[in-house]
Amino acid sequence: MHTTDFTHHPLVKEIIKDLKSKKIHEQTFSDVVDADGHQYVDLVQEGGGVLGIGLLGYTYVMEQMGIRFYSLAGTSAGAINTMMMAAVGEVEEAKSEKILHYLCNKDLFDFVDGSGYVRSFMNLMLKNSKLANMLGGVMGVAYMIYLAFRGKNYLNPGDDFHDWIKNVLRENKLIHSKQLDEKIAGFQKKVFQVDSDSRKRIGQTSKAKLIMIASDITTQTKVSFPAFKDMYWGELEINPADYVRASMSIPFFFKPLELKVPQDEAAKKEWYRKTKYKINDELWPESVKLVDGGLLSNFPINMLHTDKPKPSRPTFGAKLGKDRVAPNNTSGIMKFCLSMLNTSSFIYDYDFVLKNDDYEHLIAYINTDEFNWLDFKMSDERKVKLFIRGAEAAAKFLNEFDWKAYQALRVDLYANR
Repeated sequence: MHTTDFTHHPLVKEIIKDLKSKKIHEQTFSDVVDADGHQYVDLVQEGGGVLGIGLLGYTYVMEQMGIRFYSLAGTSAGAINTMMMAAVGEVEEAKSEKILHYLCNKDLFDFVDGSGYVRSFMNLMLKNSKLANMLGGVMGVAYMIYLAFRGKNYLNPGDDFHDWIKNVLRENKLIHSKQLDEKIAGFQKKVFQVDSDSRKRIGQTSKAKLIMIASDITTQTKVSFPAFKDMYWGELEINPADYVRASMSIPFFFKPLELKVPQDEAAKKEWYRKTKYKINDELWPESVKLVDGGLLSNFPINMLHTDKPKPSRPTFGAKLGKDRVAPNNTSGIMKFCLSMLNTSSFIYDYDFVLKNDDYEHLIAYINTDEFNWLDFKMSDERKVKLFIRGAEAAAKFLNEFDWKAYQALRVDLYANR
């Protein structure tokens, strides 16, 4: 595949043409800009396996309208895109086409790097959904029991993905965590805040944030990387690909990222400061297991929330489908377990949105109804279709979003609290 298979598709070109005919690219979406006139928003991207291709359709359209992304947050597939958006260029550059380049040169089924049996079983399930529904429950449970007796708790080691994201970062001169920290810190130097009405420069904006969520099931901790880096690695310089590897570790599907945690008093104090985790030294864990952040927070929009009544830039959110549009199917052990996982992964974030009415004006929903989030053998045609769904969601959102009205809503909401 080529990036143009996505970006030059007639439907995508028509979306861009329509938005420009409405002069959407000339509208105001933020009070944070750069010298070239790009407008900056914060971006939160939801997790959802291979559905993350839809996120690229969303960001591509946004970038074509002159919007750039400042603070970034995401989980699992959203964390992958978050890291890529931070890594593959400078803050003022459009990133989506560069990310598409890496996607087009990777066979996603390589990420299924378990035994031959695992790959054959995945092939079978993806080729025949009816057969998968019949056999998936029985064979899935049987294989999990088999793995348990072998002392394993995963189907795929996740090494192929880990190596791939390391190579992507290496090509973009990001090998150590310190390099990533310095790059994110540098965002602030290239942007400035303007007055909402006059559009005259009035000063510097706040520092950019980078957030990738993982779940520490050993200490029951919602982990935010890179902020929690010292808790898990101390002062060691690590490859920032480890952050993403932790966030995308789908339970049972991928091997958890297991880390030996620092044992010194300074590290323990850091644990308590950030998480209030404090137990006696005899019970302090030597190592922890990190799994998919979606277990606790699949759409971490609360992490970029600002308490300022009138924010200088909005926090846009891209979700892979809508939640609670139909009751979960809880029949059978596999569907019952999936229903529990789905509930735990979204209710924390949804509860935050319920308590903050303004967020319904910030979130775009990408229609992913007919797509399987574990379809690592997705055809090229369906990848393009999923990209188009993301582009359509972005276009719909941009046509409806009103920055001045949103700021007024925020002021009103905070005045009545």
